[in-house]
Amino acid sequence: LDELLVCVAKGPILLVHPAMMRGGGTTSPKKSGGSNSKGKAIKLQQVTNQSYYMSANILRKTESRVSTPVAALLNGVLNNDPLTTKHTSIICGSEEAAEDEEEITDTPLAIGTRAETKPDVYTVIYELHRVAPSILTTVIGNVTTHLSNPDVVKRLRVTKLLGRLFYPPAVNIM
Repeated sequence: LDELLVCVAKGPILLVHPAMMRGGGTTSPKKSGGSNSKGKAIKLQQVTNQSYYMSANILRKTESRVSTPVAALLNGVLNNDPLTTKHTSIICGSEEAAEDEEEITDTPLAIGTRAETKPDVYTVIYELHRVAPSILTTVIGNVTTHLSNPDVVKRLRVTKLLGRLFYPPAVNIM
């Protein structure tokens, strides 16, 4: 279950260093900017994340059977339940994670980043909402209780998550 959620958390598009590409992939890469230690621009390539699509399909087809365990896992991580956090690679996020992470956007994940190795629960919830929103029925209620958390960083992350979940991207307010 943890592995499925980790794959979904990575999103449908990945940014991959050209050296990581194996001989002529099946996707047509799009170039994106980056830099290396010498200051030269590295052109990262956008590729389709096949594990995301496979995991999303599995979650959709087994939604009725996995919704309770997935919700229990995510709620346990959100509430820092020691038993849950001991057995999952999904992190709730700490002050250091929030400082290291850039603005939360819908941009593809760059391979080799910290988020790629340890997905945070907020990213998992957002991507899972795109795949199978009914799994998150009890999780969203739990997330909203953290709006009154004394930890400013956690409140900010929860506010950003809820804004991303409930703001329709096609709406133009101006």
